[in-house]
Amino acid sequence: MPAPTLLDIQRIAPGTRDLFELQIARLPTHTAIELPIFVYKGLEAGPGLLVTAGLHGDEINGIEIIRRMIRNQQLMPDRGLVIAIPVVNIFGFIHSSRRLPEGKDLNRSFPGTSKGSLSSQVANVLMTRVVPLCQAVVDLHTGGGSKFNCPQVRCDFSVPDARSLARSFGARCIVHSKPPDQSFRKEVSKRNIACVTYEGGESMRLDEDAIQVGLSGVRRVLKHLNMQNNDQDEAGPRPEYPKTSWIRAPHTGIFNARVTPGQLVSRSHIVGVVADPFGEREIVVKAKTKGLVIGVNHRCVIHRGEALVHLGVTS
Repeated sequence: MPAPTLLDIQRIAPGTRDLFELQIARLPTHTAIELPIFVYKGLEAGPGLLVTAGLHGDEINGIEIIRRMIRNQQLMPDRGLVIAIPVVNIFGFIHSSRRLPEGKDLNRSFPGTSKGSLSSQVANVLMTRVVPLCQAVVDLHTGGGSKFNCPQVRCDFSVPDARSLARSFGARCIVHSKPPDQSFRKEVSKRNIACVTYEGGESMRLDEDAIQVGLSGVRRVLKHLNMQNNDQDEAGPRPEYPKTSWIRAPHTGIFNARVTPGQLVSRSHIVGVVADPFGEREIVVKAKTKGLVIGVNHRCVIHRGEALVHLGVTS
């Protein structure tokens, strides 16, 4: 099998865009599954920015962010190269699923291999044919399952370029997050490419606030990298949280949240109530430290130990 090649960006004239459709697999019916990749080339030389969404197929907000930017012609750079992939996990998107048909999480399958599982093959295509063309990556996500995330950017604070990229995005807050093993962000970072993850909203739901923050954020990143002369305002200082803490369910029951994403809470603040369904017991759940609510579990029926509220904390 020949070695994988990069996207043929030489075929793109300056000031224009092109669409690449990479075949990544076939269904048992012999139907080809292709990965659409939009590439925009500026009139002048400059850096490459990759914007991805749909790494988890049920996380729709990021897909909508890129879709609107394509539709509204907001991705063409004045300098450099913008690569946009609205739906990385085509299989998961078709089935409204976080995972691929084999049951694996694509975001725990990097860097992948051309001879591995389906998720490994998809990861390999991204890492070998697309990522080497870029100097920065913005990966768009939502909360997983029933968890709603306050619009936030996650990055490794020990990587200056990534932290600078996160600050330029201008989400509601910035959260220190070491990338998990075999994740897209970790493998991109190993190649000394600045990479941040945007989180906003929850899976299978469009949230207009999270979408608007994401749209403005991507445009700010383009301006920050001197790739685009747009009119997007610069982000002012955003709160930064070097640590996070989960508040977990003390008992099994029905969870009624008393806080909302983006809310500041103090120590002993009541964040919710866990009640049994028969009216015999209600347990108040309190914060053990002050912080910003960066995520809330919207699942009603929860089990002991389940994550309920996610806090960004400063110490």
